[in-house]
Amino acid sequence: MIKDLPIEENPREKALINGLTSLTNIELLALLLRTGNKQKSVLELSTEVINTAGGMSQMRYLNYNQLTAINGIKKAKAIELLAAIELGKRVISEKTLAFTVENPGDVYHFLKSDLMLETQEHFVILILNCRHELIKKQTLFIGTADCSLVSTRDIYKAALSVNGVAIICVHNHPSGKASPSDDDYLITKNLEESSTIMHIEFIDHIIIGMHEYYSFKAGRVFSVAE
Repeated sequence: MIKDLPIEENPREKALINGLTSLTNIELLALLLRTGNKQKSVLELSTEVINTAGGMSQMRYLNYNQLTAINGIKKAKAIELLAAIELGKRVISEKTLAFTVENPGDVYHFLKSDLMLETQEHFVILILNCRHELIKKQTLFIGTADCSLVSTRDIYKAALSVNGVAIICVHNHPSGKASPSDDDYLITKNLEESSTIMHIEFIDHIIIGMHEYYSFKAGRVFSVAE
């Protein structure tokens, strides 16, 4: 149990003295789990949960069966942890509703936690109103974002379905390098040409890498401090 840990290793005591921001991911999770079992401490159990997810960036994809397969996680503890994850998703969702785009950096900071560590390319569109406030965020494609898979028709159809008047397209590069490929240039060209026909403003196409992003509108890579 957490209370049985030495004070210097006790996440609850550390949080009380130094605040929650002083805790590691493992220690934060230990506060939610509260206890381990006879074979492992609560900190070891927390580590196993994060490893099962594939890292912190993948925790939001954990499911009930994965959790209950871990020795030390029973039904009640699995539901409590999933409830905490769902609450985090809803907090992000509330933030989404209030998001307004003013520059490419806004888009990077808005989506970096979703896309920066993904191991596959995700093609996301942000659908905006006339004040460039977010109406909807939608992932349209997962996989290699080449011109044969990314349909401009599907992109603009998604925008029209919610009465959007402007879009920003975003995808990640799992390599971590945000420099555009030939396919990225072609996709952007197709989107620009279709924009006039569809009467929907195409604001930008942004590529998210590891602590950097590329804006087609600005025409360059921006580095971001960690």
